[in-house]
Amino acid sequence: MEKLSIFKRIRLFRDYKILIKRNKEMITDRSNGLNLRIDKVGRIYTIFSCPDEVSKYGMELAEKYIKEYISSVDALFVETGLTEYVGIRKIDQIIEFSELDFLIVFGFKGFDTAKFYRNIIILSILLIASISGILLFLI
Repeated sequence: MEKLSIFKRIRLFRDYKILIKRNKEMITDRSNGLNLRIDKVGRIYTIFSCPDEVSKYGMELAEKYIKEYISSVDALFVETGLTEYVGIRKIDQIIEFSELDFLIVFGFKGFDTAKFYRNIIILSILLIASISGILLFLI
């Protein structure tokens, strides 16, 4: 997706958001065992807990469990049609709860949606402030 124009990426992001809305129940369904959630900017995330025996054998085994989990999530993305749009944004170890807990965030491949929404909000505020300033001087 690196060679696509920003306008094409925005169109693809719109398609991504439509697919997420259509499949929200399937993605967030607790009965599939994936425990996925969707945030306001369109990222799909979960807290993945490795089994207790992982602490005995080290992080290599944790990586194996994470890869296994990601492949099961990828199967869901194939089923919903999101495979071409979704990539892994980050995998962070959460030490606050347990050394066996990981935050896994999936998101749109084209750009960071959190930054995109933040930039839209900043530009909107600046635009409203500019228009207000111009109207204030005209009155």
